[in-house]
Amino acid sequence: MNTNSGVTHSVTANNSPGSTPPERRGPKSWDELNGLWWIIPRSFRKKVSVSTSGCWEWTGVLEEGYGRYSGMAAYRFSYRRLVGPIPVGLHLDHLCRNRACVNPQHLEPVTPSENTRRACHTRLMERAVRCGL
Repeated sequence: MNTNSGVTHSVTANNSPGSTPPERRGPKSWDELNGLWWIIPRSFRKKVSVSTSGCWEWTGVLEEGYGRYSGMAAYRFSYRRLVGPIPVGLHLDHLCRNRACVNPQHLEPVTPSENTRRACHTRLMERAVRCGL
């Protein structure tokens, strides 16, 4: 368990992509987000396209696949505004494996080592599919 500013986040080393994620805070739909217009600026919302997978895809500037907004990663901006502070020492993992996604329901605070492990697992699985394994 990691706590920061009264926000509690569960962090385990056994969470793996595809496992059932814990209950997430923040808006659960794009319609719900639009009802929170005072939390997320219109300039941000105008750069998001909702996909059928539930991802909120960033359509603005991308750097290495990650959206950029107001001098920071767009997914971090979204998480901070809609969920709360990112716990100190943790990274946000894209559970959907889509770097352009800014949906806080698709983001999970994890340790840096867990984030790296998940990324390596994803790359290995993609390689296996390409190679027909």
